[in-house]
Amino acid sequence: MVTTCTRTCAPRQRVQRSPPRAAGLALVEGLVVLVVFLVGLLGVAALYTEGVLEAQGAAARARAAELASDMVERMRANRAGAAAYADTVSGSGHLSDACRAGAAGCAPQVMASTDKAEWTLEIAAALPSGRGSVAAVTGSTTLYTIRISWLEPGVGPQAYVVSVRT
Repeated sequence: MVTTCTRTCAPRQRVQRSPPRAAGLALVEGLVVLVVFLVGLLGVAALYTEGVLEAQGAAARARAAELASDMVERMRANRAGAAAYADTVSGSGHLSDACRAGAAGCAPQVMASTDKAEWTLEIAAALPSGRGSVAAVTGSTTLYTIRISWLEPGVGPQAYVVSVRT
């Protein structure tokens, strides 16, 4: 005789299922983690971009300081023609082949004009929209103001100004 079990033979184990409201919770948690991670990555990218722009700006300021120092040295090396470095006298300068070759017969004023022209070309080549000027301070024959200006991308107009006594 074969007996069939109904409910009394062996107890059935029940499988617990999660409630229906928690079924998609893991997916939502994963998406939140992904969004937080992406926001962090965007922050890092923004910091990197800002760092690159600041480094470029620092390099431009350093180059401007170097070019201003170059003009100071030129003026001090040519004290006899120092007044000719001022924009009111030499403008942006004029290149003289005799002075560029280092000829001994180059007059101090011509040397100043040649120095000014070379310096102006260096500024234009080194800095975006770069310009340089030398101005005599009113009432003084030995005090000059050297100004270098340029257009820094993403920031706008910048300037480096130094006063020098020759």
